[in-house]
Amino acid sequence: MSGPWGAAGPARQGWLWGAAALLALGALLGAWRWAGPRRRRRLQRVGTVLRLFVYPVKSCRGVSVRRAQVTPMGLRSGDLRDRFWLVVREDGHMVTARQEPRLVLVSADCENGHLILEAGDMERISVPVNLPKKNPIRNCRVFGQDIQGRDCGDEVAQWITTFLNSEPCRLVHFEPSMVPRKSKDTIALFRNTDEDTWEDILIGDVEMKGTVCCGSYRLCDPSEKHIYKTSPLFGKYFAVDKTGTIQVGDPVYKIVWE
Repeated sequence: MSGPWGAAGPARQGWLWGAAALLALGALLGAWRWAGPRRRRRLQRVGTVLRLFVYPVKSCRGVSVRRAQVTPMGLRSGDLRDRFWLVVREDGHMVTARQEPRLVLVSADCENGHLILEAGDMERISVPVNLPKKNPIRNCRVFGQDIQGRDCGDEVAQWITTFLNSEPCRLVHFEPSMVPRKSKDTIALFRNTDEDTWEDILIGDVEMKGTVCCGSYRLCDPSEKHIYKTSPLFGKYFAVDKTGTIQVGDPVYKIVWE
């Protein structure tokens, strides 16, 4: 018999088998100590998805959808990507409804590969979702962090500036190849006791981990008062642990670890 086992006598083979068994037992004990007691996961139903909104342009009106993909970059429904467009000043600083309240009156949707903007008596305007590469990339500032966005052109910039009746604004589009803002960098701005104590939730096949609670409440968007009346809205930031799809009617579960 060839090989290392074939060259050993019966006594030596028995010693080798015993040593191997001890090594295996030691490895199992080490793995058990390292892992510790296993926790069980229990689902506790806490609600139901009643409505889903995607907000293509930050601070503008949202689009109600029945079904959406949950990606690491936020909700997606076809060409609709959550907050992939941003209004900025010419120096790159973002513009929100706090600075320009009329932004909440701008409706944004996607049709046939174009972002469509409508507001008041303004003529609707469209911008290609896939912008020409010749459009310059602008360096922007969002909540103290640097990001990039591709400029959507002079026509839509003038449209937004005219409607807001403000100093010159630009519209930029975030592309997946660009480096996004890191949500973990904003954690220090909030307190862990600001709101709920939920840690993990399950909706459909999507799992999310709570990161931080909103620092304060805000009154609802004027366009949504028929839904919320004068009640304040509270929220919590979640990071996506497992991507998937959610839809209206899905149960919402709190994941309880025991």
